[in-house]
Formats: sequence, structure tokens, C-alpha cells
Amino acid sequence: MQHINLQHFLDLDLPFFEPKNIRRGGWSGVSRVECAGLAYFVKRQVNHSYREPRRFFLRTPTLRREYINILRLQNINIGTPEIVLYAETGQDAMLVTRELAGYIGLDNFLAITTDTAARETMFSTLVNTLLKMHEGNFLHGCLYGKHIMVDASEPANIAMIDLEKMRFSIGRRRNACKDISQLLRHTTGIKDSERDLIVAAYERRFAGFTVLLNQRTDKKLNGNR
Repeated sequence: MQHINLQHFLDLDLPFFEPKNIRRGGWSGVSRVECAGLAYFVKRQVNHSYREPRRFFLRTPTLRREYINILRLQNINIGTPEIVLYAETGQDAMLVTRELAGYIGLDNFLAITTDTAARETMFSTLVNTLLKMHEGNFLHGCLYGKHIMVDASEPANIAMIDLEKMRFSIGRRRNACKDISQLLRHTTGIKDSERDLIVAAYERRFAGFTVLLNQRTDKKLNGNR
């Protein structure tokens, strides 16, 4: 973590890439900034924190989770945005990452890509990426298509973004079931054959996965939490 004048950056009047989130006396927002021909995403949070058990339940900036989770995935060779800077003070924090140039969200990729070979390449990489994450005992926690980025010109390149909810969790099959159920229910454009490919790969790795997935999907469709 770098030592900088964080307040200076928190006070900057940067346009927000998405609507600013204001809650509980604080705010968070993401801005896209261009500099010297490169683009960066600047995430800023003020008075956003949680109580971390490992720190004796002291308040920790929520954005630190994403910073740590990016490093965790990089450590197991899963693509993520490049960290340029992270800084925190009290319950405030800022994370700057380099834009994944040429990448688009999974939903968009599926909507515009009709080439069978390109889709097969992407799904093969995606399955291997997610299996690696789950075998590492990580639960993504928010596995929507918009949080999976695909290189539009080379679909064998995939990166994971928005990792604030990811956490280390014992129970690989359970973690996998939660994430894959979420992915399949909330990502548009996945064909039945592609769904079957994902499920079959997980069944080979985690015996009983298919039954567990179907049970979870039925509960979600019936409105049971």
C-alpha cells in the first residue's frame, strides 16, 4: 500500500463511470480517467468499512477486500486488472487499476459473438479459470456476466473484476454450486450446450455437483432463500 495524500484524491471532482453510491453517511464511486493514452479506473470510498475478524473486529475499509482479492487471484494465475495504486486511511480508501483494453463483459461477448470456435475457446478458458478459483477455496459471491471480462480479439484471455465480495471459504463443491448457479441464472446468451459443458466439467471435478446445482436452482426459482 502506497502512502499518499489520500484526502486530495477523495476530494477531486471526477465524473463517475456509474451512479455514485451514497449510504450510511459515506459514499463510493468509480471514475474512468485517461492519462498519456492509457485509461484507468479509480474506485473511491469514504466511510465504507466492515469489521474484520482477523483484526480483532476493527473497522477495515471495504475496498481493501477487492485489493487483497485481486492479489489472491493473481497469485494463482487468474487474470485481473493491473493494480496501479491502493491507499487507505481510517475507513476511507482508493484503488486505481488499469483498464482492460479491448475487453468486454461476458454478456456483451455472448450477444455479439456467433462464431462457434470463438465461443468454445472462451468457455473452455472460463471453465478452467473458475475451476482454478474454486479449487483454491474461493467463493466469488457475485458471479454475474458483467463481472467476467473477455478479450474481444482473443477470447482465450479472461479476467475477473469487481472482487469486493470474494472470500476464502472452506467447501469447494458448495462454493462452486453457489457461484455457477448465479452465473447461469444471471448471464444472458448462454446456450444449453454451453451450460451443459460447464456443468459436466464441474461434475467431473466435484462428484454430485449436478444434483446440488439443480436443487439450488429450483430453490432460487421458487423464491426460497
